Formats: sequence, C-alpha cells, structure tokens
Amino acid sequence: MDETDEGKITGKQILAATLILIILLSMIIPATFSVSSSLPIGLIFIILLVGIAFAIILFAIVRIKNNQNKKKNALFKEYLNENLKEVKILENGPIKNCQICKLEIKLEHIATVCPKCRNFFHKEHLIIWLVQNSHCPVCNYDFNYKMPKKRIN
Repeated sequence: MDETDEGKITGKQILAATLILIILLSMIIPATFSVSSSLPIGLIFIILLVGIAFAIILFAIVRIKNNQNKKKNALFKEYLNENLKEVKILENGPIKNCQICKLEIKLEHIATVCPKCRNFFHKEHLIIWLVQNSHCPVCNYDFNYKMPKKRIN
C-alpha cells in the first residue's frame, strides 16, 4: 500500500469480515434449532454459500474501485507534473520555506507555487499532498478544478 491508500477498506478486509460473520452465524443458527433437525445443516450450508458469494462480489467491487482510483491518481500526478507553476529560487530573494514540510527551499532549486496564495512548496511534497487532498494546504485553492475531465476506463 502507498500513502494514498491509507484509511481505505481493502478487499481482503471485506473478505475477512465476511468470513468472520459467516463463522459466527454458523455457530448461532444451530443453537436456535433442535439438534435432531436436519434444517440447521442445510441452512448453514446455504448461509455459507451466500456469504462466500457476497464476499467475492464485494471483493471484486473493491478491486475495481481501487483500480479506478489508482488510474485517476496517476492521471492527476501526470497532470500536476506538467502543469504546476515552477520557479527557481534565486539568491537575491527572501528565504522561501515549503509550506508542507516547513523546510527551506534551497537556492537554485525549483519550487512550485500556488496560483492563488503564491506560497512555495517542494514539488514532490505538493504532488503527494494534492493527490490526497486536491486543494492547497494554505488557501484551499482547488487544483482538481483545473484538471481536464477524462473518462477513466
């Protein structure tokens, strides 16, 4: 998992939760019926099959959604790499600090600038920030608004 996957529910987590639920149900249902009845065994089997099918479907949906998010994030990173305004930090200007990591942007290095608030950032820090948040960490300018809308297959 990379830093953009933090806090997201994965297919494996859904599968594990569904299997735990199936196991719990298979323990509770027999207790509600008499031991001599053949209904609980059949019912448990049906619950297990439905639960497994449900888990497989959820797992597939999560994988599809995660793949779409990865493609969208890759497109957004590419867009940002090409379109973020860059400036070279010169000796005669005031000291500039990255507004994300708060470290000084060294002389002769390239920094990126928010078009609205004109604050400076290390390019790699701003890209990581924007992929997760899509807005400027200082002024809330929405960088995603400027990105051309493309259909993600």
